[in-house]
Amino acid sequence: MDQDFRPPEYLSFQGNTSENWRRWSQRFNLYLEAKEATGKADSTKIAMLLSSMGPEALERYNQFKWKTDDPGKEDQTKYEDVVKKFQTEFAGLKRKQFSRYLFWEFSRGAQPFEEYLVQIRVLAQACEFLEHDNMIVDKIVFETKSKSLQDRMLREPELTLERTIDMCKIAEVTQKEMQTMRSKATEKDVHFVKSVGRGATAAATQSYTNFKSKPPFESMNAQANETCGNCARVHPPRKCPAWRKTCHGCGRMNHFLVCCRSSKKHQVHEVTNDSSDDEFFIDYLYVGNIQVDAVTTDQTVWHTIVNTNGSRIKMKLDTGAAANVLPWKTFSKLAEKPELQTSKITLRAYGGHKVKHAGIATLHCNVEGREQDLDFFVTSTKSPPILGLKACTALGLIQKCDSVHFVTAQDTNNSLTIEKTLDEYKDVFAGVGRFKDPYKIHLKPDAEPVIHPPRRVPFGLHDRLKEKLDKLESDGIIAKVESPTDWVNSLVITEKKDQSLRLCLDPKDLNKAVKREHFLIPTFEDVIGRMGAKKICTIFD
Repeated sequence: MDQDFRPPEYLSFQGNTSENWRRWSQRFNLYLEAKEATGKADSTKIAMLLSSMGPEALERYNQFKWKTDDPGKEDQTKYEDVVKKFQTEFAGLKRKQFSRYLFWEFSRGAQPFEEYLVQIRVLAQACEFLEHDNMIVDKIVFETKSKSLQDRMLREPELTLERTIDMCKIAEVTQKEMQTMRSKATEKDVHFVKSVGRGATAAATQSYTNFKSKPPFESMNAQANETCGNCARVHPPRKCPAWRKTCHGCGRMNHFLVCCRSSKKHQVHEVTNDSSDDEFFIDYLYVGNIQVDAVTTDQTVWHTIVNTNGSRIKMKLDTGAAANVLPWKTFSKLAEKPELQTSKITLRAYGGHKVKHAGIATLHCNVEGREQDLDFFVTSTKSPPILGLKACTALGLIQKCDSVHFVTAQDTNNSLTIEKTLDEYKDVFAGVGRFKDPYKIHLKPDAEPVIHPPRRVPFGLHDRLKEKLDKLESDGIIAKVESPTDWVNSLVITEKKDQSLRLCLDPKDLNKAVKREHFLIPTFEDVIGRMGAKKICTIFD
């Protein structure tokens, strides 16, 4: 072979020379196999051996004393005799006691169990233990840092090496999975409730670094466990939201009314804490920019202008949403901001992932004279404001229609009936539907034809099967093939409730050979957007 395979590194005489020779000779034999040199002359292989072993090994070779008399005659021109000579030379240099010392002194540290197992197996091989596997088991058990794993292994009545390895691998994988699960655990919201006077409570949600731009859930310090005495909130050091703010009770700076110590009684708004664990599903969240008071002619998504709390906001009508959603950016621009009520309700978007929210804001909404007080979840998503199904119904924006009638401009009294539809569209309901042009199935270039043997049909179905095949042939749906063909698929017969037969093919092997055509399947939103002002729709199977 012309490939350039490198010989192993020089033989090391440091440490256990006997073990070093065993490993090096194994690598050299692999090198000879790779170079296809096992069949070459002995002189060539001896030259390759000595040149690969290094200068120190060559000096030892020069000092060898060869036996020239029988029995036990040694020939220094034969490759096998030279290898045996080195084997005899290094066999007396075994250091079993020192190898066993290295075996018991070796520590795993932080390396994975697989790497640790390989290294102790290599060390144990040089020790020449009479009970090789038992020594490895004892070392693993003695040095296991996990007390629970060590306890389980000590309880085993007959602990084998294979069982020990399996237990250690399972414990290591389980520990990694637990660490991953703990690191990705959802941080719980921190709420603080403080009693001020009789019957009055003050609640503060999570703290945040920039009151004007960031919502509470984006900058909460989950590791802090002390409540600030100026804002009654939990926040990172030097990030108090009350800094440079004026108290509405005493007029002084750098604290909120809830923490004011100038007066004993304060008028405080009560914020309720919803303890329900309900989940609301948000069918669709559009990731994009929020546009307020914009006019669009796009009919794929329905919007409306809602007057609320002194502001006009363009909201999306989403009948698939079970809750109303208001982005934090839009909430912060309201002329009159309502109090945020904390809630433990979980929001889930399309796909099942959770949507974080800062709380619930109650807004007074007005759409063309129709007014309602609606609850909105204030979220951190970059979606447009969403009106859910209940809100759309309450504001009269949509209406459930249990029946649909076809009404023309010429005659509003004529309703759509089955008889009129069948009479007007006779060409659609007559005959068998089919493509205008034959469809060609494209096969992969390397497809191999498969011929399935015919399946036996029960005797009781023979007459009905022939009748069904003749009917399909007369209707032009199938055609009889009497000449040899490359592909033959099995026939599948299904009996309907009315005793008629449904005939299908089982193209399992053919499907594997078909070259697929790729089409984009429309979503529900795509279909709804193209319907426009249509009054009638139906589903055909």
